[in-house]
Amino acid sequence: MLYTGPVNNVNPHISGRNIAHAKRSAVERALIAADLHLGHCILLNPTIGQAANLLQVNAAYVAAAKAIAHDQPARNAVVTGRVPLVVASWSETLTDRYMRSSPAERVALRKAAGVDHLWDELIAPAL
Repeated sequence: MLYTGPVNNVNPHISGRNIAHAKRSAVERALIAADLHLGHCILLNPTIGQAANLLQVNAAYVAAAKAIAHDQPARNAVVTGRVPLVVASWSETLTDRYMRSSPAERVALRKAAGVDHLWDELIAPAL
């Protein structure tokens, strides 16, 4: 696809996928890069690899961040250092963890949290 640049003062949009897969010459790629830099062309939806390269971070780390992108509590936990990004991206909820827990783990939960606390926090509000 031949890249012609802005037309009639309208900033064209170009997708990350298009940049990654379209066959272009070095000159065309340089013109797109210049237009992106000057704001004459708008990059939409860069690929994970493109975003990672731009921000100088590992693509797997970007994928982990994407998993919590819409989860503000998880983002806050990561930013404040309470939870590592990769761990937060596993996105297992308490319910998920409980449902896959073994009988021995459930006994340990009852002992650690206490029956009164579990009743007051989980059962009584539902009655």
